[in-house]
Amino acid sequence: MRSAVRLALGGMMLFLANVSVTSTVAQEQFPICRASGLNFTPASIPRQLAQQGEWDGEDGGPVETKEEKRAREERERLEACERAKVPDDTPFSFYGYQHALAHCNNWVKQLQDSAGGSCCSNIYGGECRITEYDPVTRRVKIDGVMCPLTKGTRRGVVDVSPGLVLACAPRLTKDWAGKWLCPNAIHCIGRGPGL
Repeated sequence: MRSAVRLALGGMMLFLANVSVTSTVAQEQFPICRASGLNFTPASIPRQLAQQGEWDGEDGGPVETKEEKRAREERERLEACERAKVPDDTPFSFYGYQHALAHCNNWVKQLQDSAGGSCCSNIYGGECRITEYDPVTRRVKIDGVMCPLTKGTRRGVVDVSPGLVLACAPRLTKDWAGKWLCPNAIHCIGRGPGL
């Protein structure tokens, strides 16, 4: 009995070691988004937590008024327009692809307004990217792999180019055998009107 338990625990430790190694390898294999507008600086984290309703400022009071929020959003949109002018070397459908352009054109705001809630620039697990969607199979291309929409995927209307969608999802990961896995959650997708 004890040897069976040791063997099971040893197998579990080996499995956990493989998981931690493969997740690191997967992160190293993905291209780095240089011009995508990703913002995970220490100064941005409290603001992003506040947007998700998880932090209300150091003094416990409101973070910003509606006017301050509108001014900040417009300032961030204009900054994204400047970043969108820089060539984006991120491959199509990969994490952060044309992220700055999506913010510049207000597609992210349209998606959040029509799908309800925040689903882009999520420091915990998602980033919007321009990609393609197959309505017949209900699959969206994430990091070059066609992945099924998950049960909780929210849908919205966005003025993107015909045939494209704005999708928010985390990066793909690899399993212990090295096979690419679709994300556990595709948070939201935004398609053009009439699709």
